[in-house]
Amino acid sequence: MGLATCATLGSELVAQGVSTASLEGVVRAADGSDVDGARVAVVNGATGFVVQAEVRSGRFLARGLEIGGPYTIQVERLGFVAQRVENLYLGLGEPRRVELVLDAAPIAVDTLRVLAPAGYSSVDTPEGTATTLRDSLLHRLPTLNRNLYDFVRLVPQISARTGLPASMSGGGVGLRFNDFLINGASERTLSGGLTSNQNGGKSVPLEAVREYQVLLAPYDVRYGNFAGALVNTVTRSGTNRFEGSAFAYWRNDRLARGGEMAPADAYEQVQYGFSLGGPIVADRLHFFVAPEFQHLTSPAPGPWVGQPATATPPVPVDVADIERLDAILRGYGLEAGSGGPVENESPLRNVFGRLDLALPEWDSRSVVSLNYARTRNFTFSRDEQVYPLTSFSSTTSMSLWTAAFQLNTALPRAGGHNELLVSRRWGSLRTLPEVQQPIIRVAVPSTTGDEVTILTGTPDIAQGGTFEDWRLVLEDTLTLPLGASHELTLGLEAERFQIDRGGLAGSFGDWTFSSLDSLEAGLAERFMIRRDFGSATVPLRGGQYAAYAGDRWQVGDRLSITMGVRADMLAISGSAPYNAEVDSIFGRRTDERPSRRLHLSPRVGFTWELSGAGADRLRGGAGIFTGRPPLGWIHSARA
Repeated sequence: MGLATCATLGSELVAQGVSTASLEGVVRAADGSDVDGARVAVVNGATGFVVQAEVRSGRFLARGLEIGGPYTIQVERLGFVAQRVENLYLGLGEPRRVELVLDAAPIAVDTLRVLAPAGYSSVDTPEGTATTLRDSLLHRLPTLNRNLYDFVRLVPQISARTGLPASMSGGGVGLRFNDFLINGASERTLSGGLTSNQNGGKSVPLEAVREYQVLLAPYDVRYGNFAGALVNTVTRSGTNRFEGSAFAYWRNDRLARGGEMAPADAYEQVQYGFSLGGPIVADRLHFFVAPEFQHLTSPAPGPWVGQPATATPPVPVDVADIERLDAILRGYGLEAGSGGPVENESPLRNVFGRLDLALPEWDSRSVVSLNYARTRNFTFSRDEQVYPLTSFSSTTSMSLWTAAFQLNTALPRAGGHNELLVSRRWGSLRTLPEVQQPIIRVAVPSTTGDEVTILTGTPDIAQGGTFEDWRLVLEDTLTLPLGASHELTLGLEAERFQIDRGGLAGSFGDWTFSSLDSLEAGLAERFMIRRDFGSATVPLRGGQYAAYAGDRWQVGDRLSITMGVRADMLAISGSAPYNAEVDSIFGRRTDERPSRRLHLSPRVGFTWELSGAGADRLRGGAGIFTGRPPLGWIHSARA
């Protein structure tokens, strides 16, 4: 949970959807008379999608708009000259406000006045502290990994570990309390963080990204269930034109500079993919697809048997000791493995697809998207103190599917908008060992002095190292204007989830021997083995439920206030069986589960125009922001 306040210079406060843009218009007659009932059409020139609205209390609202453009706004009312604003481009977190004055036309009603957008719209980012990375910026900035989260480090309030762009801290909050949205659907794992960005993986191909926004402490109550930072990503969509791209990148250490700046290890990386989008039915149905593939290989760091005599560091283990160890382990029915060279590798597959369908008879637009990511990461290393043989290795395999359905519906008569989101996520993380046997640690004399430990067997993390989870989320948000100065937002969200752990890390055992003689005699210096008492592999099930209500109040020409409250509740269902032995040893009951508790997050933000000329505005606010604990911690604690 966090408490945040903010005050910045900005522009007017206007609400928009989590993954969409919006337009708000103020329409009046030249003589100040009422123009209520005027019809407004907002047309996306790229896709042909049209949002209809009606002027009520001098205002119109157009929500659920795809970012990009160009957009055209046309306002018509009998007895007035129709007006049209052209070439408007909308961005994520960049709502537009337009002000139009209709001239009376008592004789000719077919006149059309076309206006340029300059001087008729204001741009703002209403979500508190936010940084938006636009489409052109994402494709101009250099990135070695083609990972969209590489650019998160440009945000002043974010700190990120080197090499782990998604393992970031927002405003000093732990990295597991962040959230990551792609087209409104969360990519965060139930254990917190991003599994897809571990082990060399990626959330979504960079070619599929239109832009994204990094938010901290947003005053909009639709953003919730995180206490750190929110990375809100919106993908590209197809248009009425066939457009595409293709790329191929090849890097290796031989292309890098030499001397002190030379890479520490050899490597070779190949990345390739393409994107393609266009119409299936013009102005109605569009598609977009973007696959990306990567193959990265490099020799495992550290010494290896058979390396050149001049190589450094030297091999710390005598080959005769490795051969004797192999013979002893074979007597126990175990494998020692080799001390020779090993090659690390990290293949990657990413595929993103999206369909956009216009439903003008329902004043709606639907989006169906599917994102798939898969990596297989093999990492191995040696040094002068610890010398693992090839049996002490494993491959981490990650696969992730995320499917989402969005339905944005305009309510022209009420002047409002409804957004429905249904998403389903499946994820699995498996660590596959080279062999299945206990860890054997043996101390032998080092060729460089002192001792060196030889390692064989299945690494601890690969002894039952499987993790699977799924979640289903349903969210609906309704936005309605109330008179000329209020805009009400109401929403409900429900999530069901399940976590399954397979096996128990350390269940094969870990044996330490002081010498090869002790190993041959079967006299261990110490050993450790973990046991499953019946609760380690019990699935963790539950739900996360939320309700929120907010109001944007336009107090006057210079002041607007956004306020609201969000309520979140985590509900764990079911429990592991009670184990008296665990209770007697550790004083913990395995059948206990976290109690249900309602977390309230009230928020208020304001925008005050200082000069009245629109140049300088003061923005600020305060709120309480809560995020649920990583559910993997709860599962581990119960186990």
